[in-house]
Amino acid sequence: MSNEPVPVTGVCEIALEMADLEAGERFYAGLLGLPVVETWSDRGGAIWLMAGDQTRIGLWRPQLGLGGGRGGVHVHYAMHLPAAAYQAAVDRLRAESRQQLRGIYRCDS
Repeated sequence: MSNEPVPVTGVCEIALEMADLEAGERFYAGLLGLPVVETWSDRGGAIWLMAGDQTRIGLWRPQLGLGGGRGGVHVHYAMHLPAAAYQAAVDRLRAESRQQLRGIYRCDS
């Protein structure tokens, strides 16, 4: 077995659970401007958006997962954006936020 890392080049897709899909769409498509690429009416409904060239974000209603497992207890993900666009994005989020924002940070990697 090799100790070489798997050559991962990015995130393909992530699914986020939310009870209010319309609010999620307003945030991701409306505020952040991510394009909706697909919607599902089955399995409780889902909205798929593109974040960049390769990453799909799925917004799902809460449901039991494989084997009856419960997901969505804790989800974290981060988006890459050009350093020059960082402050404008933070300002935009803070201007529209109805809740205290936590966890907006800049990664120098």
